[in-house]
Amino acid sequence: MNKRLPSFSSETELIVACRNNNRHAQHALFQQFAGKMLHVVKRYITNTSEAEDTLMEGFVKVFKKLG
Repeated sequence: MNKRLPSFSSETELIVACRNNNRHAQHALFQQFAGKMLHVVKRYITNTSEAEDTLMEGFVKVFKKLG
């Protein structure tokens, strides 16, 4: 079953929802930026598994620091 995620009208609205621990907003933010961020991380870390781990650690920091 593929659930449709709610859309956010602006990045500001998305960030506010993330600050309020809205899991759908956090997922939407991840989906929006993960591909681009992984590309940047892979410039520095060539091992795919390590790059993905680093990406996830980065997003954890982002979500913790949004508040």
